[in-house]
Amino acid sequence: MIPISRTLILVAAFSVLTSALTSPIFNVKILAKRDISENSAIEGWFNQTVDHFGSNTDIWAQQYMVNYEYYKPGGPIIILTPGEAELSDVYAVSTHFTELAESTNGILVAVEHRFFGQSNPMADLSASSLKYLTLDNTLEDFAQIIRAAKTSPETLFPSANVSTNSTVIFTGGSYGGAIAAWMRAKYPELVTAAWSSSAPVYSYREFYQLDQAFGKHLETRGCVKDLDAILLSGNQTIIDTMQAKFGIVGMPTQDFVAQLANIASSNVNSPVMLNNDMVDRTICSFFNGYRASLDSYLMALVSIVDGYTPPMQFNSSKTGSGRLRMRQSDESVDISLNQVYRSWHYISCTWFADWQVAAPADSGLTSYRSQLITADTWESDCQTVFDDSIALPVDVASHNDKWFGILQNATQIYYTVGELDPWRGSTVILEDNKLLPETLDISMFDMQLSNRLDLNSVNEARRLGDELMIKWIS
Repeated sequence: MIPISRTLILVAAFSVLTSALTSPIFNVKILAKRDISENSAIEGWFNQTVDHFGSNTDIWAQQYMVNYEYYKPGGPIIILTPGEAELSDVYAVSTHFTELAESTNGILVAVEHRFFGQSNPMADLSASSLKYLTLDNTLEDFAQIIRAAKTSPETLFPSANVSTNSTVIFTGGSYGGAIAAWMRAKYPELVTAAWSSSAPVYSYREFYQLDQAFGKHLETRGCVKDLDAILLSGNQTIIDTMQAKFGIVGMPTQDFVAQLANIASSNVNSPVMLNNDMVDRTICSFFNGYRASLDSYLMALVSIVDGYTPPMQFNSSKTGSGRLRMRQSDESVDISLNQVYRSWHYISCTWFADWQVAAPADSGLTSYRSQLITADTWESDCQTVFDDSIALPVDVASHNDKWFGILQNATQIYYTVGELDPWRGSTVILEDNKLLPETLDISMFDMQLSNRLDLNSVNEARRLGDELMIKWIS
């Protein structure tokens, strides 16, 4: 029997952290709810134009929530977006920016992203609707809200006397952090300062860098080696045994790997954002209990998938291209609203790519991901799930020229990025390994509420960030 590959963790647990199609989502599950006043998060709706730069001038309503609890006249307006996540009151009352609002007498406003949650410019998520999901339109949505806050604040904030001269701090984590940086860079007349945490502001078509820092960390704990020992072994009996555990005998190996990675990637909440002990407890210690046999190892993987609820599930029906759909079942025909992964998939297929693949064979780097999955594998799914209007390959060069380019001369942006952050390679670290100004390297997600167990680096990140925000808005 072939030795059990410890690096199947990268398919069924390490990919847990980093699937290209599940995005660098700011995960609210790690945020501890603080004691707050009743009704401190007040819901509001703001009228937006479907296409700010085109002919579709239809109006839709964008959801936002306001926390007035700490506001005093003269305090700043602190804006937070959950990015690709659905808006909830957690964002208005239970992040570090709630604490920042308290210390600055600020008003905290959490704003939902178009095509996520309840903020839908169109009636469905078809490709013809999602063509309005552009970064220019997204940023202009936020800009319109800020303009309203500066010209007629009573329309947004009827429960507070907010000055038209209020300064604005834009904040966010992961994709939301990238939005914060882009808002300061594109609209410096509206946004005074930005706090950009773990922000993927530089895109790659083949993002093999994503696995490197954390993969090496796993190696030191005996979690990772010989990634494709089973998958590329040629031993169809063992591969069939693996698939049988998931009830999908006969699925092509490449499609099996892709589907397993996507399912697993939604289950574990990025322990790399936390601390080394969390890494050990969440990943390594789990799999270290399954060294004895192939059967027990596979049962460990099955136990992960057993925790899933629809719509994420294995899908064994073929697509027109002969591949298996690598998203939730029936996504190619289900265009109904409130599918956050479908909206993010469209963004991946049109803006970011960041397809997560193994390191090139000639790179000298260890591959922590199956060689069976390539950028072409991911992109073949784009036109299947949407339609032929998707231009492939994704033009990341043009995207970077525009959006990474505008950050080069931008000021008053505070960046943080974790040492083990899987998205570290697409954050503010440049190709020459120089950090942009006011960058602090941390090893934990700094956006959550303060906790007595926080690492010193996290506390330092928050302290410096608070000081800079106060300095820049003064």
